[in-house]
Amino acid sequence: MVQKGLEREPKNFDLLQLKWQMLTEEKHWPEALSLFDPLSEAAPNAYFLENLEASYLMTLDAAGQAEEFRKVRESQLGAGSLSERDLRLLARQLLN
Repeated sequence: MVQKGLEREPKNFDLLQLKWQMLTEEKHWPEALSLFDPLSEAAPNAYFLENLEASYLMTLDAAGQAEEFRKVRESQLGAGSLSERDLRLLARQLLN
């Protein structure tokens, strides 16, 4: 049902978030993590984006990818090529 809804409305935040939740509950980490960009773009406001970013970091951790994410983002930070979103994610990750 969720997939059919997304076929009709691929940028629907609620449907994307529901798919994210289903995938994380089933521990399908790569598929869940691949939804981060579409979810970020569809987030209706900063509150939803903030919650999404926190969920993304928890999913990276559960998938065993948090350390690699941090290392890559820190090297990008040193090169001055870190996006605003990735800077927020890195800061949030380092503060936790």
